[in-house]
Amino acid sequence: MNTLAKNKFKILSASLAYTFGNNMNLARIKFFSLIIIALIKVQSVCFEKLCCAFDSEDNRKSSLRRIQRFFSEYCFDSDLAAKFIFQLLQHEPPYCLVLDRTNWKFGKTDINVLVLVIAYKG
Repeated sequence: MNTLAKNKFKILSASLAYTFGNNMNLARIKFFSLIIIALIKVQSVCFEKLCCAFDSEDNRKSSLRRIQRFFSEYCFDSDLAAKFIFQLLQHEPPYCLVLDRTNWKFGKTDINVLVLVIAYKG
């Protein structure tokens, strides 16, 4: 990991620790930082792509398994996530909230996704 990436990682980890510190241990906070940075890099939620973007010494199989365990075992507090997002916003309200819903079939399984996002700067 280069110096700029290390600085971004430290800043993100510190911000996450401030918000999630009472609900998430330091190892999980650091891992969550890796996931967020990987999401920005690959612009995909595909676990296989995310693990390739980790700035980590771990091999891909190990990183993939860590991602799978994180999402299968950790119960994420959505109130804390909202608090964290609002802390990151650099400008004052009004905010534009965008709601989107989609559904499709995966084999015989119905998949429905409802997403609420904050839009800014267009």
